[in-house]
Amino acid sequence: MPALDIALVSIVAWGLLTFGAVEAWAYWPLAAASAIVGGLAIAGSQGRGGIGWALPAGFGLLSAAIAVQLVPIRRPLILHYSPATDAFVQRIGGYKGRLLWADPPPSHALSVNPDTTLVGLLLLCAFAALLIGTARGLAPHQTRNLARALPILGAIAALVAIAQNMAGTGLGYGERDRLVGWMVMVFPLGICQALAPAQSPPVRAKADAKAHALLILVPTVLMGAALVWIGIGALTHTGPAAPANAANAWDDTWSLVGDFQTAGTGLNTYGAVMLVLQPALRPTTGYNDYLQLAAEGGLLLLVPAAIVLLLFCWEALRRLIAKTDALEMRWIRAGAVAGLVMLAAYELASVSLQLPGNAALFAVMCGVAISGTTVKREAGGESRR
Repeated sequence: MPALDIALVSIVAWGLLTFGAVEAWAYWPLAAASAIVGGLAIAGSQGRGGIGWALPAGFGLLSAAIAVQLVPIRRPLILHYSPATDAFVQRIGGYKGRLLWADPPPSHALSVNPDTTLVGLLLLCAFAALLIGTARGLAPHQTRNLARALPILGAIAALVAIAQNMAGTGLGYGERDRLVGWMVMVFPLGICQALAPAQSPPVRAKADAKAHALLILVPTVLMGAALVWIGIGALTHTGPAAPANAANAWDDTWSLVGDFQTAGTGLNTYGAVMLVLQPALRPTTGYNDYLQLAAEGGLLLLVPAAIVLLLFCWEALRRLIAKTDALEMRWIRAGAVAGLVMLAAYELASVSLQLPGNAALFAVMCGVAISGTTVKREAGGESRR
């Protein structure tokens, strides 16, 4: 796909400029663009190597598990395997007919809110296509362009965040979480890109290397300053309420995990469930992505999600130790992996990855981490993707 790098930067920029694309008017165009760009990149990369079939099959298995949450299940089976689902649906009046004393219907979906679960499934499919398309379609020069553009986007967001703090408006918890999660992924990529040796003719190597390093280092430093500034602002203005709220949310989420351990409440339903169970507190997130996924998916989703994670880690490790790519590309890939590792640690006390804008960036970073070249030796020499 000739303009894949431009398309990926545009998708990521849309997610950032729409403040995480949390509203329908923002996340549906984001999902459509992700699916189209990912699909075109996959179609255009046929016969060019890249990742195998295992990771796409893993995503297919995960999508199928989510689809199971949408399929109407006979009520006796729900009562046997997930009685908490039946109890919750009765509590919200989901079994009421035209008459209050009507019998419950013979079947119901495992998700307590199938509409929101369907939205989550469609977004997952779109971002999975974006991830696989990025991994298979990126050429080396496109990967370099993308790695240079992302820190510049981060620097723009950093300047806006610093200006807001200096103006006294500050950032709310949701805005801080979104922005920190975004920068945590890109910051290591900028560092590794700045340290990577630029590929230039020997005569211009020194001058180009300096210009290359400055082009990436300046926006990366701005991102680092913004992360420190946001952290200081959070410590200054948040106070002890946030840790207490997080601890309460973790306790409540553990209770949901225990009650819905087989099939979960349904992907993307945590906020709706907690607004019913604890309407006074009005919690909308679990302050921990892993716990929230366990509550929403149960074993039904955790098993295929673990399979996808293991397959991705295997692909990433295989790319990191491969020596078929140029040194600069290996540095960029290492930066993408480092950003994903930092995000994995940050998500222990965050739900920033649930924002579609951050999820789109996450898919692109995963694609960069497992992208690679295929070397083919021919009679006339060597060709490289």
